[in-house]
Amino acid sequence: QEPWSGREGRAPAHDEMLFIIFHQVSELWFRQIVHELDALHAHFSKPAVDDREIQPILRSLNRIAEIWKILIAQVDILETMTPQGYIDFRDYLGTGSGFQSAQFRLIEIKLGLSRERHIPVFHADFDARLRRESRTAIKDAEGAPSLFDCVDRWLARMPFLENGGYQFKEAYRQAIGQIFDDKEKRLPANIDPQAREKEREAIARGRQKFVSIFDEQAFAALKEKGAWYLSWRAVQAALFITSYAAEPALQGPSRILNLLMDIDEALARWRYRHALMVQRMIGV
Repeated sequence: QEPWSGREGRAPAHDEMLFIIFHQVSELWFRQIVHELDALHAHFSKPAVDDREIQPILRSLNRIAEIWKILIAQVDILETMTPQGYIDFRDYLGTGSGFQSAQFRLIEIKLGLSRERHIPVFHADFDARLRRESRTAIKDAEGAPSLFDCVDRWLARMPFLENGGYQFKEAYRQAIGQIFDDKEKRLPANIDPQAREKEREAIARGRQKFVSIFDEQAFAALKEKGAWYLSWRAVQAALFITSYAAEPALQGPSRILNLLMDIDEALARWRYRHALMVQRMIGV
Protein backbone atom coordinates (compact mmCIF):
# COMPACT_ATOMS: atom_id res chain seq x y z
CA GLN A 1 0.00 0.00 0.00
CA GLU A 2 2.67 2.40 -1.14
CA PRO A 3 1.36 4.70 -3.89
CA TRP A 4 3.63 4.87 -6.92
CA SER A 5 2.76 8.52 -7.31
CA GLY A 6 4.60 9.22 -4.04
CA ARG A 7 7.93 7.89 -5.22
CA GLU A 8 10.97 10.00 -6.10
CA GLY A 9 10.05 12.63 -3.53
CA ARG A 10 6.70 13.57 -5.10
CA ALA A 11 3.54 14.16 -3.10
CA PRO A 12 1.33 11.05 -3.51
CA ALA A 13 -2.00 11.40 -5.31
CA HIS A 14 -4.67 11.15 -2.61
CA ASP A 15 -7.00 8.77 -4.48
CA GLU A 16 -4.33 6.23 -5.42
CA MET A 17 -4.61 4.65 -1.96
CA LEU A 18 -8.32 4.01 -2.55
CA PHE A 19 -7.51 2.52 -5.96
CA ILE A 20 -4.88 0.20 -4.47
CA ILE A 21 -7.05 -1.00 -1.58
CA PHE A 22 -10.07 -1.55 -3.85
CA HIS A 23 -8.08 -3.91 -6.05
CA GLN A 24 -6.40 -5.65 -3.12
CA VAL A 25 -9.78 -6.36 -1.55
CA SER A 26 -11.07 -7.62 -4.91
CA GLU A 27 -8.11 -9.98 -5.22
CA LEU A 28 -8.76 -11.36 -1.73
CA TRP A 29 -12.36 -12.12 -2.64
CA PHE A 30 -11.19 -13.65 -5.94
CA ARG A 31 -8.93 -15.94 -3.92
CA GLN A 32 -11.90 -17.11 -1.85
CA ILE A 33 -13.92 -17.77 -5.01
CA VAL A 34 -11.06 -19.88 -6.41
CA HIS A 35 -11.01 -21.78 -3.10
CA GLU A 36 -14.76 -22.47 -3.33
CA LEU A 37 -14.51 -23.51 -6.99
CA ASP A 38 -11.81 -26.03 -6.13
CA ALA A 39 -14.10 -27.48 -3.46
CA LEU A 40 -16.99 -27.68 -5.91
CA HIS A 41 -14.78 -29.44 -8.43
CA ALA A 42 -13.89 -32.06 -5.82
CA HIS A 43 -17.59 -32.69 -5.08
CA PHE A 44 -18.77 -32.86 -8.67
CA SER A 45 -15.81 -34.87 -9.97
CA LYS A 46 -16.88 -38.01 -8.10
CA PRO A 47 -18.57 -40.81 -10.08
CA ALA A 48 -21.79 -40.04 -8.19
CA VAL A 49 -22.69 -37.00 -6.08
CA ASP A 50 -23.95 -38.33 -2.76
CA ASP A 51 -27.01 -36.62 -1.27
CA ARG A 52 -24.89 -35.68 1.75
CA GLU A 53 -22.73 -33.53 -0.51
CA ILE A 54 -25.61 -31.38 -1.70
CA GLN A 55 -25.43 -29.08 1.32
CA PRO A 56 -21.66 -28.39 1.00
CA ILE A 57 -22.21 -27.74 -2.72
CA LEU A 58 -25.04 -25.32 -1.99
CA ARG A 59 -22.97 -23.59 0.68
CA SER A 60 -20.06 -22.98 -1.71
CA LEU A 61 -22.31 -21.82 -4.56
CA ASN A 62 -24.23 -19.48 -2.28
CA ARG A 63 -20.97 -18.11 -0.86
CA ILE A 64 -19.68 -17.35 -4.37
CA ALA A 65 -22.95 -15.60 -5.26
CA GLU A 66 -22.78 -13.48 -2.10
CA ILE A 67 -19.15 -12.55 -2.75
CA TRP A 68 -20.05 -11.31 -6.22
CA LYS A 69 -22.69 -9.07 -4.63
CA ILE A 70 -19.95 -7.53 -2.47
CA LEU A 71 -17.67 -7.12 -5.49
CA ILE A 72 -20.44 -5.29 -7.36
CA ALA A 73 -21.38 -3.12 -4.39
CA GLN A 74 -17.83 -2.02 -3.65
CA VAL A 75 -17.63 -0.37 -7.08
CA ASP A 76 -19.77 2.35 -5.48
CA ILE A 77 -16.83 3.14 -3.20
CA LEU A 78 -14.37 3.43 -6.07
CA GLU A 79 -16.77 5.72 -7.90
CA THR A 80 -16.38 8.28 -5.11
CA MET A 81 -13.12 9.00 -6.94
CA THR A 82 -13.47 11.72 -9.58
CA PRO A 83 -11.99 11.44 -13.09
CA GLN A 84 -9.49 14.14 -12.09
CA GLY A 85 -8.50 12.17 -9.01
CA TYR A 86 -7.83 9.17 -11.25
CA ILE A 87 -5.84 11.19 -13.79
CA ASP A 88 -3.53 12.32 -10.98
CA PHE A 89 -1.97 8.83 -10.81
CA ARG A 90 -3.10 7.08 -14.03
CA ASP A 91 0.26 7.44 -15.78
CA TYR A 92 1.95 5.45 -13.02
CA LEU A 93 -0.17 2.39 -13.88
CA GLY A 94 1.41 1.99 -17.31
CA THR A 95 -0.61 -0.49 -19.42
CA GLY A 96 -2.19 -2.08 -16.37
CA SER A 97 -5.90 -3.00 -16.46
CA GLY A 98 -8.24 -4.48 -13.87
CA PHE A 99 -9.27 -7.13 -16.39
CA GLN A 100 -5.68 -8.40 -16.42
CA SER A 101 -6.18 -9.89 -12.97
CA ALA A 102 -4.71 -13.40 -13.09
CA GLN A 103 -7.15 -14.67 -10.47
CA PHE A 104 -10.16 -13.25 -12.32
CA ARG A 105 -9.03 -15.03 -15.50
CA LEU A 106 -8.51 -18.22 -13.49
CA ILE A 107 -12.07 -17.92 -12.17
CA GLU A 108 -13.39 -17.60 -15.72
CA ILE A 109 -11.56 -20.76 -16.79
CA LYS A 110 -12.64 -22.72 -13.72
CA LEU A 111 -16.26 -21.67 -14.28
CA GLY A 112 -16.14 -22.81 -17.90
CA LEU A 113 -15.30 -19.85 -20.16
CA SER A 114 -12.89 -21.39 -22.65
CA ARG A 115 -10.03 -19.55 -24.30
CA GLU A 116 -11.78 -19.85 -27.67
CA ARG A 117 -14.83 -17.94 -26.40
CA HIS A 118 -12.83 -15.02 -25.00
CA ILE A 119 -13.17 -11.71 -26.81
CA PRO A 120 -9.65 -10.73 -27.94
CA VAL A 121 -8.21 -7.85 -25.89
CA PHE A 122 -4.82 -6.20 -25.57
CA HIS A 123 -3.96 -7.45 -29.11
CA ALA A 124 -2.96 -10.86 -27.72
CA ASP A 125 -4.22 -13.82 -25.70
CA PHE A 126 -5.80 -12.75 -22.41
CA ASP A 127 -2.92 -14.23 -20.42
CA ALA A 128 -0.07 -13.01 -22.63
CA ARG A 129 1.03 -10.30 -20.18
CA LEU A 130 0.64 -12.32 -17.01
CA ARG A 131 3.53 -13.70 -14.99
CA ARG A 132 4.83 -17.15 -15.84
CA GLU A 133 3.38 -18.75 -12.69
CA SER A 134 -0.04 -17.23 -13.46
CA ARG A 135 0.05 -18.53 -17.04
CA THR A 136 0.97 -21.97 -15.70
CA ALA A 137 -1.96 -21.94 -13.25
CA ILE A 138 -4.34 -20.97 -16.06
CA LYS A 139 -2.94 -23.67 -18.35
CA ASP A 140 -3.40 -26.26 -15.60
CA ALA A 141 -7.01 -25.12 -15.11
CA GLU A 142 -7.64 -25.38 -18.86
CA GLY A 143 -6.42 -28.98 -18.74
CA ALA A 144 -8.94 -29.94 -16.03
CA PRO A 145 -12.74 -30.16 -16.23
CA SER A 146 -14.41 -26.82 -15.45
CA LEU A 147 -17.39 -26.41 -13.14
CA PHE A 148 -19.53 -26.24 -16.28
CA ASP A 149 -18.15 -29.61 -17.44
CA CYS A 150 -18.71 -31.17 -14.02
CA VAL A 151 -22.29 -29.91 -13.77
CA ASP A 152 -23.01 -31.11 -17.31
CA ARG A 153 -21.85 -34.62 -16.43
CA TRP A 154 -23.79 -34.54 -13.15
CA LEU A 155 -26.97 -33.59 -14.95
CA ALA A 156 -26.43 -36.18 -17.68
CA ARG A 157 -26.39 -38.90 -15.00
CA MET A 158 -29.78 -37.79 -13.63
CA PRO A 159 -31.90 -40.99 -13.27
CA PHE A 160 -35.41 -39.51 -13.23
CA LEU A 161 -36.15 -38.93 -16.92
CA GLU A 162 -37.86 -42.29 -17.33
CA ASN A 163 -39.60 -43.60 -14.23
CA GLY A 164 -41.72 -46.71 -14.53
CA GLY A 165 -44.49 -46.16 -17.04
CA TYR A 166 -44.05 -42.37 -17.06
CA GLN A 167 -42.08 -40.98 -20.00
CA PHE A 168 -41.15 -37.38 -19.17
CA LYS A 169 -39.86 -36.64 -22.67
CA GLU A 170 -43.07 -37.67 -24.41
CA ALA A 171 -45.29 -35.89 -21.89
CA TYR A 172 -43.29 -32.67 -22.19
CA ARG A 173 -43.14 -32.90 -25.98
CA GLN A 174 -46.92 -33.09 -26.17
CA ALA A 175 -47.38 -30.18 -23.75
CA ILE A 176 -44.93 -27.95 -25.67
CA GLY A 177 -46.53 -28.87 -28.99
CA GLN A 178 -49.91 -27.79 -27.62
CA ILE A 179 -48.46 -24.49 -26.38
CA PHE A 180 -47.05 -23.58 -29.81
CA ASP A 181 -50.25 -24.73 -31.56
CA ASP A 182 -52.20 -22.37 -29.30
CA LYS A 183 -49.77 -19.52 -30.05
CA GLU A 184 -50.40 -19.92 -33.77
CA LYS A 185 -54.16 -20.04 -33.27
CA ARG A 186 -54.09 -16.83 -31.21
CA LEU A 187 -52.26 -14.79 -33.84
CA PRO A 188 -54.43 -11.70 -34.49
CA ALA A 189 -56.07 -11.76 -37.91
CA ASN A 190 -56.16 -7.97 -38.23
CA ILE A 191 -52.41 -7.26 -38.04
CA ASP A 192 -50.16 -6.40 -40.96
CA PRO A 193 -49.45 -9.53 -43.08
CA GLN A 194 -45.70 -8.94 -42.86
CA ALA A 195 -45.84 -8.63 -39.07
CA ARG A 196 -47.99 -11.75 -38.90
CA GLU A 197 -45.45 -13.70 -40.95
CA LYS A 198 -42.63 -12.59 -38.65
CA GLU A 199 -44.66 -13.81 -35.67
CA ARG A 200 -45.12 -17.15 -37.39
CA GLU A 201 -41.39 -17.40 -38.03
CA ALA A 202 -40.63 -16.61 -34.38
CA ILE A 203 -43.06 -19.32 -33.25
CA ALA A 204 -41.48 -21.79 -35.68
CA ARG A 205 -38.00 -21.03 -34.32
CA GLY A 206 -39.21 -21.49 -30.77
CA ARG A 207 -40.88 -24.77 -31.67
CA GLN A 208 -37.71 -25.98 -33.40
CA LYS A 209 -35.56 -25.26 -30.36
CA PHE A 210 -37.91 -27.04 -27.97
CA VAL A 211 -38.35 -29.99 -30.33
CA SER A 212 -34.56 -30.33 -30.53
CA ILE A 213 -34.49 -31.10 -26.79
CA PHE A 214 -35.92 -34.51 -27.67
CA ASP A 215 -34.30 -35.00 -31.07
CA GLU A 216 -30.60 -35.74 -30.72
CA GLN A 217 -29.68 -34.89 -34.32
CA ALA A 218 -31.61 -31.63 -34.33
CA PHE A 219 -30.07 -30.75 -30.97
CA ALA A 220 -26.55 -31.42 -32.28
CA ALA A 221 -27.19 -29.14 -35.28
CA LEU A 222 -28.37 -26.27 -33.05
CA LYS A 223 -25.51 -26.81 -30.60
CA GLU A 224 -23.06 -26.50 -33.49
CA LYS A 225 -24.54 -23.05 -34.14
CA GLY A 226 -24.17 -22.05 -30.48
CA ALA A 227 -27.86 -22.34 -29.54
CA TRP A 228 -27.02 -24.81 -26.75
CA TYR A 229 -23.96 -25.27 -24.54
CA LEU A 230 -25.00 -28.14 -22.27
CA SER A 231 -25.09 -31.67 -23.63
CA TRP A 232 -28.35 -33.15 -24.94
CA ARG A 233 -28.94 -35.34 -21.90
CA ALA A 234 -27.99 -32.56 -19.46
CA VAL A 235 -30.52 -30.15 -21.00
CA GLN A 236 -33.28 -32.73 -20.58
CA ALA A 237 -32.29 -33.28 -16.95
CA ALA A 238 -32.20 -29.53 -16.24
CA LEU A 239 -35.64 -29.20 -17.78
CA PHE A 240 -36.96 -32.06 -15.66
CA ILE A 241 -35.50 -30.58 -12.47
CA THR A 242 -36.99 -27.16 -13.25
CA SER A 243 -40.40 -28.65 -14.03
CA TYR A 244 -40.57 -30.65 -10.79
CA ALA A 245 -38.54 -28.38 -8.50
CA ALA A 246 -41.11 -28.69 -5.70
CA GLU A 247 -40.55 -32.46 -5.35
CA PRO A 248 -38.42 -33.22 -2.25
CA ALA A 249 -35.82 -35.23 -4.20
CA LEU A 250 -35.30 -32.37 -6.65
CA GLN A 251 -35.26 -29.36 -4.33
CA GLY A 252 -31.48 -29.61 -3.83
CA PRO A 253 -30.67 -29.98 -7.55
CA SER A 254 -33.10 -27.15 -8.35
CA ARG A 255 -31.35 -24.87 -5.85
CA ILE A 256 -28.00 -25.74 -7.42
CA LEU A 257 -29.24 -24.71 -10.87
CA ASN A 258 -30.67 -21.45 -9.53
CA LEU A 259 -27.46 -20.55 -7.71
CA LEU A 260 -25.45 -21.23 -10.88
CA MET A 261 -27.71 -18.77 -12.71
CA ASP A 262 -27.30 -16.27 -9.85
CA ILE A 263 -23.51 -16.50 -10.19
CA ASP A 264 -23.68 -16.11 -13.96
CA GLU A 265 -25.90 -13.04 -13.64
CA ALA A 266 -23.74 -11.50 -10.90
CA LEU A 267 -20.59 -11.98 -12.96
CA ALA A 268 -22.25 -10.26 -15.92
CA ARG A 269 -23.37 -7.39 -13.67
CA TRP A 270 -19.85 -7.02 -12.25
CA ARG A 271 -18.37 -6.81 -15.75
CA TYR A 272 -20.95 -4.19 -16.68
CA ARG A 273 -20.33 -2.09 -13.56
CA HIS A 274 -16.59 -2.27 -14.15
CA ALA A 275 -17.01 -1.19 -17.79
CA LEU A 276 -19.27 1.72 -16.80
CA MET A 277 -16.82 2.78 -14.12
CA VAL A 278 -13.96 2.80 -16.64
CA GLN A 279 -16.07 4.80 -19.06
CA ARG A 280 -16.89 7.29 -16.31
CA MET A 281 -13.24 7.70 -15.33
CA ILE A 282 -11.52 7.88 -18.70
CA GLY A 283 -14.38 8.46 -21.15
CA VAL A 284 -13.92 5.47 -23.49
